[in-house]
Amino acid sequence: MKLTINNASNSIRNIALGVSQSKEILTYLGYSKEQLIRRLMMTMPDGFSWKDFEDGILTIDHIIPRFCYNHYDVHSLGLLLVG
Repeated sequence: MKLTINNASNSIRNIALGVSQSKEILTYLGYSKEQLIRRLMMTMPDGFSWKDFEDGILTIDHIIPRFCYNHYDVHSLGLLLVG
């Protein structure tokens, strides 16, 4: 399975919410489903709840959001200058 930047957060979300049981993704991440949920809850920003995650108000992203990266070409994976 090819895990891309665009489908990684959707795959993680689906596993955490019980929509998917992909053991392949969990193996890739190095977490059990329970560990993944615990990790997501630990990194949840103040003021948000698991319900916000379930409702799609809170999404999974990187410390530096992925929109800041130039990931259109595998040879140029640098940060974009965001004004």
